[in-house]
Amino acid sequence: MRLIGNPDNSHPEGCKLKWLFFGLLPAEPSQFVFPGIGKAGHLAEPKKGWQRILERARIADLRIHDLRRTIGSWQAKSGVSMAIIGKSLNHKNPNTTAIYARLDLDPIRSSSKYCNFSHAQSGGIEALSNC
Repeated sequence: MRLIGNPDNSHPEGCKLKWLFFGLLPAEPSQFVFPGIGKAGHLAEPKKGWQRILERARIADLRIHDLRRTIGSWQAKSGVSMAIIGKSLNHKNPNTTAIYARLDLDPIRSSSKYCNFSHAQSGGIEALSNC
């Protein structure tokens, strides 16, 4: 277990890393996943490296924080609970996580379809199954 030092909400987060990633981490123990030589003691924002990645990938506008949002979005689309999404993103306030709830409309569509079908059946109307 490594600590991700001083994330957005100032609470270090324990992070279980897969064995695959341990070979990428520095041999010297550090409280940070990405230690650095600056004042903070960790890599804060890899602007130059990130710019090189974007140029090589021919991507014009992508922020590192967009990748964090992508994780929350994928979790929401996969049916993961808001509590788990909030914990994995280290949100202190559930309202911060609630934005991901609007991304998955499939349960809403499914529920509406079921209700419409049930109402039609109870009224003796043959409902279309593909709507």
